[in-house]
Amino acid sequence: MKSFRCITLLPFLIICGCPLNSKVPLSEPDPNEFDKGLLGLWKLVQKEKDDEAMLITISKFNESEYLIVARKMKEAEDDKEVEELFIRMYLTRIGEARFWNFQNLDENLNKRDYTFGLYSIKDGDTISLRLVRGKLFKNKKPTTTATLNAAFKGAIGNKEFLQEEALTFRRLEEQ
Repeated sequence: MKSFRCITLLPFLIICGCPLNSKVPLSEPDPNEFDKGLLGLWKLVQKEKDDEAMLITISKFNESEYLIVARKMKEAEDDKEVEELFIRMYLTRIGEARFWNFQNLDENLNKRDYTFGLYSIKDGDTISLRLVRGKLFKNKKPTTTATLNAAFKGAIGNKEFLQEEALTFRRLEEQ
């Protein structure tokens, strides 16, 4: 197995364009926002027949944070290769909206930007994740958690705020 890095945090984020990367999170981790329904093994629903397979395991890291292990399966002519990425994630609620704050743990500690996604779980077995677009904040990125949170509150209804296409994951196993 070998580790992989991606500027946009997760290899499958490239599918959705350029997400917002921020030096500050939306909030500090809060144990009251922990969602046990996220725990388990999930598979990325492939949009195209020849898309690479992606599995994510979401585990409890502590009372308010998750550890995500993303595994990207590549098939070479005579071998299967697995690439892994380790991600720290926790949740922030803004009104009724729930966001993932996530960071690539493979990155140097000083380079660990946050990326954000609005998520929902349908029927307990399907995660829909829409990433926050970077272009909405390209002129002036918020520099504090309070200003980022306020910017999100003001942008939630804006159609430019989120990626158009959601990433969809189906549950394979519960934890």
